[in-house]
Amino acid sequence: MEIKNHKWSEKQLLKERKEVLKQWPTGEQILDLDEAVEYQKSMPEELNAAFLLNRAKKNAKTLIQPRGGVNNVNDHIQLLNILEKQGGADLLPTTIDSYTRNARFEEAQQAIEKDVTNGEGSILNGLPAVNVGVKEIRKIREQTNAPLVGRTCAPYPRLLAEMLLAGGYTSMEGGGITCLIPYTKTDSLEMSIKRWQYVSRLMRYYYDHGGIVLHRESYGPCTGVLIPPCITLAISILECIIDCEQGITNYSLGYGMGGNITQDIVAMKVLEEVCQEYLDMLGYKDIKLTTYFHQYMGAFPKDEEKALALITFGATVGALSRATVIITKTTHEAHGIPTAQNNAQSCRATKNIINMLNGEKIEGTDKMKQEEMMLRKATKSILDSTLEIGNGDAAIGTVRAFKAGIIDVPFSPSNYNKNLLLSHKDLRGAIRIADPGNVPIPKEVMGYETKKIKERTEKQKIEPGYKMLLEDILTFTGRNN
Repeated sequence: MEIKNHKWSEKQLLKERKEVLKQWPTGEQILDLDEAVEYQKSMPEELNAAFLLNRAKKNAKTLIQPRGGVNNVNDHIQLLNILEKQGGADLLPTTIDSYTRNARFEEAQQAIEKDVTNGEGSILNGLPAVNVGVKEIRKIREQTNAPLVGRTCAPYPRLLAEMLLAGGYTSMEGGGITCLIPYTKTDSLEMSIKRWQYVSRLMRYYYDHGGIVLHRESYGPCTGVLIPPCITLAISILECIIDCEQGITNYSLGYGMGGNITQDIVAMKVLEEVCQEYLDMLGYKDIKLTTYFHQYMGAFPKDEEKALALITFGATVGALSRATVIITKTTHEAHGIPTAQNNAQSCRATKNIINMLNGEKIEGTDKMKQEEMMLRKATKSILDSTLEIGNGDAAIGTVRAFKAGIIDVPFSPSNYNKNLLLSHKDLRGAIRIADPGNVPIPKEVMGYETKKIKERTEKQKIEPGYKMLLEDILTFTGRNN
């Protein structure tokens, strides 16, 4: 099928909703959508993510949000209270388990029942929100004191979104591109975009029928491995355009830390500015944009002190880039799922860095201005080529652009991704394009990227290839020394 970037009618939404709610028995609990709207209306504005983010941006304040989610609702509430009270988290996460992300609710239920009967540790890696039902989800809302964010990364988000929104969540992370390309091999990109169109149109229903402003966030890091900033920026902006078409008015653009201060700060600036330019050009008015900066998403060091140093490095870059929110990592990343206390520790470390910098800003140097010019040209070239191949339609263009390799995400498992683009780090740790594949990188920009890589290969006497790639992937782990 070929989708279109066209706003769904309410009739289309409600027709599809009838089928979505049949996916699992708990769907019957939320048949009355207007009751869910009234529940959201009863919540104070301080528990609304859009309200909190807009206030933070107005006051030039950077917030923090950890990741976190466990399989049991009571344990999850305990986790969130620790993150808020001990960690100082401004927004509270709910990471969803992998079965639920892929609408495999029967398998999620089997895992829940096995955990209950055997008393063993759960195999679920997050909260099975659909299976537990809306009453339990509302218990999370009523026993915590900060806005709740669904951190889904779900290729199949529709019933999950229904359950979370009816339960009082006011923000959903993810998108048709960023929840598919990094995570699945054969799932359809068209269908993934269509399912996320459903989510955004559903969120607009809450506004149309209750004045509830709900928030969407693009998952910036994608695969988290050596992604050139122009690819990240183009994808985040395309997801924003597609979501705004469905009526979203509060949107966060996401970016994952690359590891070079200059490049990362410039990328955050260009991301918001270019997105605003394209929203204006395409006629999307009064969209309130904010930004999310993800601390390093690549391979982490096993040594706890090195891991903490990497976290504070990310906190510094996020704060200097004036991100609205920093998504935190933990010192246990290389070992497994962190404890609540370890998660809270990373929150405190990040918040301390933000407070120490206290609005500090790096003025644009000549190096930053050159980096900005190159990144802006590369990002706009990808966006313009995508819109052109889609005859002005961002959704059609996105699908065709991936098929043609105009957009290419390194290390993606998806059959919809060409995997022709090759990237390396330069001498200062910035991510550079070694081979663009079919990505339309302007000649001037490609010359700049090639020069930066050559500076490293000549100084280190290393040839681009497997050894250099492995060093780049393991940059911050201490395992490549």
